[in-house]
Amino acid sequence: MNARYLSIIVLLLITSSANAQQDATIKVLGVLLPGANVTTANTYLGSIPSRWPGATNLLPISVTLANGGALLSLISLSSGNGQPQLNAAMTALEVQNLRGDADVVLFFSPHISDFCGLGSGGNWIYPTNPPFQNKFVPDPITTLDLRGSETAYAAIVSTDCAADGQLALHEFGHLFGAGHDLAHESNPDAFLFPDSRAHFWMQLYMGIPVASYQTIMGSMPLSYRPSWTYSSWSQTNNQRAIQTTAFSVANYRVSATGGGGGGGGGGCGLTIPTNVTGYHIATCAPPPATQYQVNWSMACPSAASHYEVWYSQPDGSLYRFSGTEFGQSTPVWVWGANSRIAIRACSGVACTSLSPSTYVAVSLC
Repeated sequence: MNARYLSIIVLLLITSSANAQQDATIKVLGVLLPGANVTTANTYLGSIPSRWPGATNLLPISVTLANGGALLSLISLSSGNGQPQLNAAMTALEVQNLRGDADVVLFFSPHISDFCGLGSGGNWIYPTNPPFQNKFVPDPITTLDLRGSETAYAAIVSTDCAADGQLALHEFGHLFGAGHDLAHESNPDAFLFPDSRAHFWMQLYMGIPVASYQTIMGSMPLSYRPSWTYSSWSQTNNQRAIQTTAFSVANYRVSATGGGGGGGGGGCGLTIPTNVTGYHIATCAPPPATQYQVNWSMACPSAASHYEVWYSQPDGSLYRFSGTEFGQSTPVWVWGANSRIAIRACSGVACTSLSPSTYVAVSLC
């Protein structure tokens, strides 16, 4: 992982339980922030499942709406730029345990200062090591990339940017590792594969644009009316990225009746983790990180399919999701500021709230 994006790193462990039958449905939850236009938000949300087959030619993977297709209302904790709004909304949603079994969350804001929308590709679109190619890391058994985090499968769109749903489908594409067109953005990092870019073509006649065409991921203004497709041309192949990552997104959150693995239970119920403790392992190993081991207890471990590790850095700030563990212990590296660690337990259906018991990892290097 890249230290630019995470202040604290938790190793992700993948167990053989992920080798169950794969889920072929991507479940999308729409969340309305105060002041957003409800009619526009519903149009945006409805464009995802209705346009997905024609945009991707990606069958048998389908898209359905969580919460019966109804928008969930959430009080926004931030305003202004897209990334702070998205971070605050995601934290509130997860701490309040409102996601359910949705794989992807789309937030609808009344206004975003710097963008019309923002979709984060998480581990897929940002570089880890040169040469920044083929960032998909498949598990050797499942062929899925299961590193995705809660914040990787979420996007935010503004309802004051006029578009008939294309904006939502654009941000949705970013979540699968699809990038903008090279004609207008040369950033070498923001795509899954070297050819995971959008297609853009414009014919000029005496300096006047007489014909224009761009696919849904093109970075030109939406007033250019891009097509409702993801690019599949040579060297501009959004669809290759989406076809690679879609099963991983579908298997991020799995319902009790879906694919993937859920917690057993063994007659006992899911409870909030307790007794979150830790101990120091090494200082400046590697620099500038200090390493700790964090442990926790569960009244009924068999009820949990996995655990989510959250951190507040600096201590007292909003909690952020860091990673997934399948046992009751995790290594932690921290630098720059002290980080308070909290845990929550998850089954195949839902997750608990964050543990009141926490551990503070002190930055020593």
